[in-house]
Amino acid sequence: MAGETKAQGWEGIKDSLQNAVGDLATLSVETYTGELSVAVNSDNKSLKWSDLLSLTQSEDATIKGKLKLVLATQVNIDGDAKNFIASSGVTEALIEAHSAAVRNGSEFRAKIIGLAVGKLTS
Repeated sequence: MAGETKAQGWEGIKDSLQNAVGDLATLSVETYTGELSVAVNSDNKSLKWSDLLSLTQSEDATIKGKLKLVLATQVNIDGDAKNFIASSGVTEALIEAHSAAVRNGSEFRAKIIGLAVGKLTS
């Protein structure tokens, strides 16, 4: 009984946080390798992040390159985590970059959630 109440209480907190901070309740980090020659803005300086993955699936002959997902991590607010590691092409440098992105994302998310919890409890 107490375990069920505790689990239900945690679900309530998780739902409240999900509503308060949206997708911050789940941290997702994906690391890709490959080449893509058209994912820049017209100024040739900025990556069009919103178009990056859709460009790799384009049938447009002017788009050159391919991306390969090599590492992926998803961490839920309750601590549950999922990881994907490609069977090949994963270097120590990619692991370090991916780990840094997960760490930075986790730290940022914790700060934002802390602010949201403060708002919910005040």
